[in-house]
Amino acid sequence: MKRKIEKNMWCDSMCCEKNIAWMVGSEINALFQLDFNTKSYHFITDFPNTSINNIRQNQLCLKIGNDIYFFPDRGKSVGMYNLLNKNFKEILINNPDNERIMINMVFYCMDKLYAVSIGLKGIIEIDIYKEEIVNIYLFANYMQDSEISSEGCIVDDKIYFTIPEKNMICEFSSGSKKITAFCLS
Repeated sequence: MKRKIEKNMWCDSMCCEKNIAWMVGSEINALFQLDFNTKSYHFITDFPNTSINNIRQNQLCLKIGNDIYFFPDRGKSVGMYNLLNKNFKEILINNPDNERIMINMVFYCMDKLYAVSIGLKGIIEIDIYKEEIVNIYLFANYMQDSEISSEGCIVDDKIYFTIPEKNMICEFSSGSKKITAFCLS
């Protein structure tokens, strides 16, 4: 007997703005909009050059102005969709070994995006005006057979996330571009 697979609105994250939430489907690789006032859910667009059936292709999205940025689990680029022009652009990620990117946190600070990539073991800095990756700041030396958390926070110009297995807090300064870490007792 074949089991019927139902698609639903499962997503890994939402970016909210007043009464609207934007999200990328985890089962359906497309952009959706949720209106909290009307309690309605709308398909906006699918992604060019990828199947709508790619599960968890883009884990996170973030809206800045009229642009929505999409951050991949796998792939070679960060996507960008302009809500006014209804067009897509790609910001290529240097990933010659085709590693799983696994971006699990994104922060907007001082007109830059900072995407924390477990797969590349670094923080990807994206200039939103030039629409390009400026640098990748590696934190691999702090991980050593550990994983980083999927939650973090930003305080002033510093990004914080944890390495739970080591009771370690990592701090990235978007000003100095330095990564430091300290252990908790």
